[in-house]
Amino acid sequence: MTGYILTFLLGIATGAAGGYFASKFTDQRRDQEKRKKARRRFLAVKETIPVLIAEMQRDVRLEGYNLVREFFVLQTATDFERLAPLHCEMDYSVAPLGSKVFHYDLNNYPDLHNQIIVLENNGYVTRLPVPDGGVIAERYRMSEEFVEKLFEVKGRA
Repeated sequence: MTGYILTFLLGIATGAAGGYFASKFTDQRRDQEKRKKARRRFLAVKETIPVLIAEMQRDVRLEGYNLVREFFVLQTATDFERLAPLHCEMDYSVAPLGSKVFHYDLNNYPDLHNQIIVLENNGYVTRLPVPDGGVIAERYRMSEEFVEKLFEVKGRA
């Protein structure tokens, strides 16, 4: 009789352990698939707008710029010089005084607005409000996921 009880308890333990490990391995597989899908999505975006992605990769890897997450889209590079005084006048409404930001201009990227839309549609950047008053730039913030992808080394999906 004790043999049956022992077999029964052993069967319950085996079933419970089997269920636990099945769930654990299924979750790991789903996480792995999710990471692969995100990687493939980033590589597709990188293939679509390679020059902009390459410059953004260089920018975030610059010494002292690894924490920068915001950038401006300007008509010309000289607009950034005109934008700098706004940092003081607007008192943190454009960007905190002394903060570092990246900037990309339409002279270097004639189709920059559409390239930014690709980044927005993939959730990599978010457009931030810029106060009225003749501001000559659009302001964006990069997601942490996007910055992580920019830091990753080249590789396969």
